[in-house]
Amino acid sequence: MSTLSYLNRQLSNKQDQLERLHTCERELKECRNEFKADQRFCLSPELSPTTWRGKLAKDFERIRRDGILQNYKDIKNNQMSQFHNCSF
Repeated sequence: MSTLSYLNRQLSNKQDQLERLHTCERELKECRNEFKADQRFCLSPELSPTTWRGKLAKDFERIRRDGILQNYKDIKNNQMSQFHNCSF
């Protein structure tokens, strides 16, 4: 009978672990969706000719587009998709 008790405790522990994994999966999916939605902030605020112009403005826009936005997309498309392909 002690073997059965031991196995029941193990089963209960595994069920608890599985529930925690499902909770984490839901939270990660929420974070992933929020991350995707926030991509628009990479190019905000927009620069207008009255706020900033010239070479520095062009350099700044290039850094945002080719640096920040590209890295953001890389995270979204590569690292986040690796999570998406995982199954619990």
